[in-house]
Amino acid sequence: MADFSPTSVPSPAIETAVPVGLAFVIVPGSGTSELAGITGAGGIAVDADGTHRIWFDYGLGK
Repeated sequence: MADFSPTSVPSPAIETAVPVGLAFVIVPGSGTSELAGITGAGGIAVDADGTHRIWFDYGLGK
């Protein structure tokens, strides 16, 4: 079974936000059709004013 423990993934999109410990990784080999070969990760952060920011970094290396 995959380990879905929260991890820290650096991203310029969340440099000023407070990470809340929620992150995800695209499962290798899970992309199909036009998304075959997709890789990446993402997460969520919350700004001091309560704004929630969701980020997603991916690549389509076919």
